[in-house]
Parts: sequence; structure tokens; C-alpha cells
Amino acid sequence: YYDEPVTGTFEKGYKPYPAPPGNNTAVLEAGRGYLAWMYQNVNLTWDMTGTVNQGTISLPVTYNTSSAGVNHDGWNLVGNPYPSSIKWGGGSDWISTNIDIVISVPDLSITTGYPNYYHNYNWVDGSGNPAAGIIAMGQAFWVKANAPTPILSVRETAKTGSGSGNFYRVSSPSEQLVIAINNGKYEDKSYLKLNP
Repeated sequence: YYDEPVTGTFEKGYKPYPAPPGNNTAVLEAGRGYLAWMYQNVNLTWDMTGTVNQGTISLPVTYNTSSAGVNHDGWNLVGNPYPSSIKWGGGSDWISTNIDIVISVPDLSITTGYPNYYHNYNWVDGSGNPAAGIIAMGQAFWVKANAPTPILSVRETAKTGSGSGNFYRVSSPSEQLVIAINNGKYEDKSYLKLNP
């Protein structure tokens, strides 16, 4: 999971869960986002047992500023707590204070286990992905708190039957076109990356 108050580089915020010497019976916190480590393309099976989450669920969000003004301050990895897809947005479906309107859904690199691509969705203008802001069951996603004492809760009414949403877990390979202009003395390169 990701611990937002940790200072230093972004990667230092990732924490193992369960902490050593934990085991596979550890209880996951409803609403917290987790990234499963899939080392060297090993398949992972996820088996959940317990009570189904219902009602309004508070998602664990914090906002801390580092002395260096690091740009990952306020980023929180949360998760869809329901056994159904939900729609990111405003209105009465979500309770939100000091939270940005854009979410980022990570696609993980199969070789490193870290995200190498993010799908961004803006609920105000409906732009981006995941399509229509639908977050799949079990999907972790990033939200950004932009001021102290943030609040983020999701209500039952955010559940949607209009689609299951894409469950992003491994990013698709990207294609990259490199155009270089060279006059013998100076070179300028432009990169065009196409991602599905």
C-alpha cells in the first residue's frame, strides 16, 4: 500500500503489507488501495472472504507537505471497496472535501511491479479514462488531496451497472515514434508515444 505522509522520494511511500513476518490471512482495510507485487511475471490469485462492504465507506486520505515541496505530496492510493463497479464523480454519490477532481488509475509494469502508465479521468468534464469514470471491482486508484484535512467517502449510489470497467493490472506495450532533426551541429528529438 502507499503511505502518503512518508517523506523522500515517491518510491519510499510504498509499504509492504502485511509487514514481515505477516502472512496471507492479513485483513485488508476497506477503501485502501493495494498493489499486488507480481515478480517476474508470476501469476497471482486473489481470494477474498469476509463480510461484503455496504453503505458509505470512508477512504483513507491524508495531506502532508514535505519541507522540500515534493510533487507527490497529497497523493493517496485508495481502492474500490465494493464488490461491484463504481463511478467516479461528484453529486451525492461521493463525499469529498479538499480532493482534486481527477483520478489516476495505475497500469503496472510486469517486470518492475511499479506503474508505468496511468489512466486519468476528470469527473467534471468527463474526459479521459477509465471510460465514463467507471472503476472496476477491486481496482486501486490514486486521488490527490490538495489541502489539509481531506475527506473522501463513497456511497452505495456510486455503484453502477452500466459496465464492469477495465481492471488495469498490466500495461499494454507502447509504440514509440522518434523524430530527430539534425543539422550536423545540433540535434532535436521529438517523441510520440501511442498507448491504447
